[in-house]
Order: sequence, then C-alpha cells, then structure tokens
Amino acid sequence: MYTEEPRPLEELVPQRPYTSRSSHSFHGGSIINFTKDGAGIFLWHVLLFEEAFVPEAWLAEAAVPPGSTGQKIQIRLNWPGCKGLSESINILDHKGDPQPVSKFKLLRRVAVAIDKMMNTNTRLPGQNDGPWRIGPDGVRFYQIRLHSLRQVAKASWQPVLFWCGRPLEGVDDAPGV
Repeated sequence: MYTEEPRPLEELVPQRPYTSRSSHSFHGGSIINFTKDGAGIFLWHVLLFEEAFVPEAWLAEAAVPPGSTGQKIQIRLNWPGCKGLSESINILDHKGDPQPVSKFKLLRRVAVAIDKMMNTNTRLPGQNDGPWRIGPDGVRFYQIRLHSLRQVAKASWQPVLFWCGRPLEGVDDAPGV
C-alpha cells in the first residue's frame, strides 16, 4: 500500500508590504515565480546543492526583472518583529558583455541576500521577539521556501516566503542554520 509522507506544515511569512519613501506613487508590479511542482524552493537547497533542485529551464532562462533598467535591484525583507532590511543584488552577469542573469542565478543571489539578512537580524537585540524570531530557538534559514518575488517599487522586490515548520533531518551543515 502506498502512503504519502505528510506534507510539512507551511505558513506564509507575514510581511508588511514595502512602501517607497519617494513621492512618486508606484503602480503595477511584476511577479517572478520560483515554484516547482506547486511549491516554493527551499533556499538552502539552492545554496548547498545548486542546480539539482530547480527546473533545468531555469539554468538558461534569462530573468531580468521586468522594468529593471540598471545593474542592481534591492531585495526588501520586512520580517515580522524586525526593522525592514534591504540587500542589493546584481542582475547582470559580467562575463564578457553584461548579460541578464539566468533565473537560477537570480534565485541564488536572492537566497544569499535573504541568508545574509536573516543572519543580520539574529544579532539585533530585541528585534526578534515573538513566534517569528530568527535563530536556533526560532525560525532557521533551512525552513524557508521562496515562492516568488513581487515588485514593490521601480527597482525594489519583496520575497514571498513560506516557513516550513517540520524539522529536517541532516541539515545541520546547511547555510544559515
């Protein structure tokens, strides 16, 4: 008899939407999806195992965020109970003539940025109180799935993240744990 393994408990990470301080109102907003088989991608898989966990098409598919005209975009993370964090990532590959990065490289750069921001947050006293605190006794990087990036300003993108609450075996060496 075939029995399916129980799906891990997943919960959307509630973030305040990023709003630009500029007087220009932003209308619209594109979305870049990072789903495989209907679920987001575990960020630690991207950092640890690279291409093995993403669709093959993402390795070649160019992924310049729509409306982006510069070399960089800002990833905006408004983790619950923490001040908003921002990390700049390069969206061009500079080997030879600058070319748009592949969807996989964009995903990898976003994963590195989120890992860095989560590690920064763990060192801010009083900022991680409550159920969404980041660290060994709270949410850990290996429990986070990226579902998509949403454009929240001209060159700013906010990740849509899910927390997977079931502990994973054998991930003590995963980045950010």
